[in-house]
Amino acid sequence: MQINISNIPEEGLNLRFSKSGKWFHRLLPMNADSGFCVRNIDMQCFVEKVLKNVSINGRIAAGVELECCRCLEKFDFPVEIEFKYVLMPADNLKKDELELTYKDLECSYYEGDIIDLGQIVVEQIVLQVPVKPLCNVSCKGLCPVCGINLNIEECNHETQQISSPFAALKNFKTKKKGSCTMANPTNRHSRTRRNKRRTHDTLKAVTTSVCSQCSEPKLPHRACPHCGFYKGREVISVE
Repeated sequence: MQINISNIPEEGLNLRFSKSGKWFHRLLPMNADSGFCVRNIDMQCFVEKVLKNVSINGRIAAGVELECCRCLEKFDFPVEIEFKYVLMPADNLKKDELELTYKDLECSYYEGDIIDLGQIVVEQIVLQVPVKPLCNVSCKGLCPVCGINLNIEECNHETQQISSPFAALKNFKTKKKGSCTMANPTNRHSRTRRNKRRTHDTLKAVTTSVCSQCSEPKLPHRACPHCGFYKGREVISVE
């Protein structure tokens, strides 16, 4: 489905069409294995042109057949998408690597005067298909011994538990109050409080002065222990 930009009227263009699964798979890249089957596609959209930019608002409903990754059974996966695109001329495309924002994800570029809606439809449907499809959240899968579907039948085979490097944490439990555990502070202290506490742990140099009588170091405002003089007078006898 292609649109000629010059044929878009000022009031916009309403489109509605239906396609088959064969049309969808023809648009996939060569030798690409999609891993799913599309049955029918219904699309309706509104195309509007603003200067050189083209805005496309649409809705896609498709029936997709997937294979469950656990039991390998086929199941139907309905797809319903509402999308919005803003297509700009490729002349505005910057070759420099830029970080994309959320709004940039809704923008794309076109070349020439033709816009192919088929590629937009394929892109939207592929994005909706889960990486690991499940027929049911509670799917039991296949027996690893006999291979039967455990959702339909039951077997008595025991599955071998695979050892995990985190198996040691299986029996890990929170210690109860009163049990012997490693000491931990009841409340976490801030860095400021920790640093203020540590300031009292520093070693400070003792302030000394020189005795005017014998020139030996002594504590200030104290009698000299070497000569016994204090302020020029002998106050204690030193042997």
